[in-house]
Amino acid sequence: MIGRIFGFALGVVLFAIALIFASVLALVAGVVVIVLWIYLYWRMRALRKEAGSGGQGGRQPGTVVIEGDYRVERDDQTIDVKPTEPHDPGSGRPR
Repeated sequence: MIGRIFGFALGVVLFAIALIFASVLALVAGVVVIVLWIYLYWRMRALRKEAGSGGQGGRQPGTVVIEGDYRVERDDQTIDVKPTEPHDPGSGRPR
């Protein structure tokens, strides 16, 4: 009986230690992610300044960017002609 109580108490203590270890591990991982994010944010400040300055922003000088939709219009006006002979698509030649 005492062995069961001792085993239960030991299990509870080990579970608490595992929970504390997992919490500390999650905290360390979170701190590493935050430090890495701050480092990258600091290193990229020059790119953000260049992109937000309204300058060329990495484009070639003299280029103009027009935003919007586009449609391709062909210059040649062709009419689709139906073949006069039946065609077998597998052979690549008329029958």
